[in-house]
Amino acid sequence: MKHSAGCGIIRGVREKLAIALVALMLLLAVLPYFGTWAWWLDMLNHFRLQLAVVSLVVAVIVLAVVRKRWASVGLLAVAAHAAPVGWTAFQPDGPGSGASFAHANVGGCDPAAVRAWVSDLDAAAVFLLEVRPEDELARTPPEGWRFLLQRPSDDTRGLIVLVPKWSVINKAHVESFSVPGTIRDMAVVDLGGVEVMQAHLARPGTACGFAEQVAMSEAIADWVVSRSEWTDVLVVGDFNAAPWSAAVKPLRDAGLSPARGGLSGTWPAQLPPGLRVPIDHAFSNRRCKVTVGPDLGGDHRPIVVRMTE
Repeated sequence: MKHSAGCGIIRGVREKLAIALVALMLLLAVLPYFGTWAWWLDMLNHFRLQLAVVSLVVAVIVLAVVRKRWASVGLLAVAAHAAPVGWTAFQPDGPGSGASFAHANVGGCDPAAVRAWVSDLDAAAVFLLEVRPEDELARTPPEGWRFLLQRPSDDTRGLIVLVPKWSVINKAHVESFSVPGTIRDMAVVDLGGVEVMQAHLARPGTACGFAEQVAMSEAIADWVVSRSEWTDVLVVGDFNAAPWSAAVKPLRDAGLSPARGGLSGTWPAQLPPGLRVPIDHAFSNRRCKVTVGPDLGGDHRPIVVRMTE
């Protein structure tokens, strides 16, 4: 009798724990939808993929130890996480292929690995961020490439634009945006019919960082609106935010869509696919596809964006 009572207590505790886990997963799935209200809520958006997997595991465990109805609540959490992610992942692709552009945040990267990666690319332009004056990349372009724009800097704002030696592209400029507390410089390449901007938003993790991210997104969105009526626009770079996050909502509101793919993530570079966060990506008013590149020794993986026709 005592044994049966003990088993009943254990079963009851186990069920309550399982239900609490399901409730927590559902709460973590709903809160990021209110990311515009607080920076710490938007931080949860970065980990949608990881939380979806955890929620699925919890739902399976609950199905084994508790009633099915509670497992279905766990599946609701999975669906709530997957909804914005799926919208990014499963956009239809266009026929044929257009120009490709590559982006890499090379802070802390192995210069030889970066050079080898760039040399093997078939792209119209390559954008490199966080290039410092003393870096080898700032002095000599990779084989087969030439500098279109050089703005190395001792802080994290150094940038370089590379194009193939044979390229007829000869013009690039810097757009400067004033946002609270700072000025952000963005490289822009005009291909005649397509304008490509390299973005670099503030790091999240504080209220100030989130405010600057939103302000930068709004500034870029205004720039996009001023051009998108007469040209195609691609904004590619290090957004320090997932494409479905509140920090980059102004870009989506401006009519840009995140490029399809890239869900294997770019940061931290050393983690396996699925555990990395997709903070390097692209937005455009044309259909685009992102491919994540190799580990170059830094904390970001590079990306290649192909504009589809």
